[in-house]
Amino acid sequence: HPGRPWHTPLRASAPEASSAPVPEAEPTDATERVKALMRSATAMLVTDPAVLAPGVRLRTDLTELTGPEEYLRAGRIWGRRSREEFDELRYNVTRVAQTGPGTFVVQWTAYWVPPQMKGLVAFARSWPGVEIQWYDLMDRLDQRSKFSWAAVAKLFWTAATTGIMRLPISAMPGTTMLQFDAEGKIQRQQEDLMLIGAIRGGKVQNRRVAKDTLQFMLEVRRPPGILYEQWDQRLMADVGINQVPGMGQLDIEGMDPGDQNQYIEDISTILAFGVVVVLTFGFVFGYVYLQNLQAKADMMQRLLDSGY
Repeated sequence: HPGRPWHTPLRASAPEASSAPVPEAEPTDATERVKALMRSATAMLVTDPAVLAPGVRLRTDLTELTGPEEYLRAGRIWGRRSREEFDELRYNVTRVAQTGPGTFVVQWTAYWVPPQMKGLVAFARSWPGVEIQWYDLMDRLDQRSKFSWAAVAKLFWTAATTGIMRLPISAMPGTTMLQFDAEGKIQRQQEDLMLIGAIRGGKVQNRRVAKDTLQFMLEVRRPPGILYEQWDQRLMADVGINQVPGMGQLDIEGMDPGDQNQYIEDISTILAFGVVVVLTFGFVFGYVYLQNLQAKADMMQRLLDSGY
């Protein structure tokens, strides 16, 4: 499937981890078993109750659950939300290392198609001869994304002339520590999401990264039984996602507050974009675009959110 996150190469990035680096170690039978266990997991939680100790404890950045019943329930709910609320969400286990007797550290990254890019992704996949090349934004955490017509023009011009459309994929790097008892059952699982620590530390200035983090936490890590509004308020208070530039209500990153309302109300910018498409790609692409102009008005805001 051309253009899907796990069928196109991702730029290698080295995000700053929130936990200590995992030491280099040769793979062993034990590490391979743990790797297989986590690759078959749902939302990075194991699904086999036989692998869980009676008093298993799960701790994430904002949640702590105790017992197999709570653990498995969270896995079912988070797995269902992953399927229903995300486009093509995939967990990529990159490394497993044993750090002590019965203790393993797993490094992984979740990738998905960002919701604000759905229209653009569908357009690119229907464009004959064009392939999507994904990249993540982990090396741009401290950069404020700003919208520019030059960037939009370059995006489509590069696609038309090279057959490659480079788009930013949503990514959530994480580290999971697993501690097994003498019977080989998980008695403790601790998870740290790199972006949560980075936002708390004031290191994230990129609105797109903050929106990805908010989506992941609201759906995939919202504890069972916690209302959406309650969890959203806790994320704002405990993590400070709303402190990232552009994440305030009605904010448009890269614009002065006095210019934002004028920009939102100025529909001529949307029409101008349609004219650019007509002039650049000819009558056919322009006609299709103008037929869907009402839907594309929403796409403009999504482009603002996408990192361009």
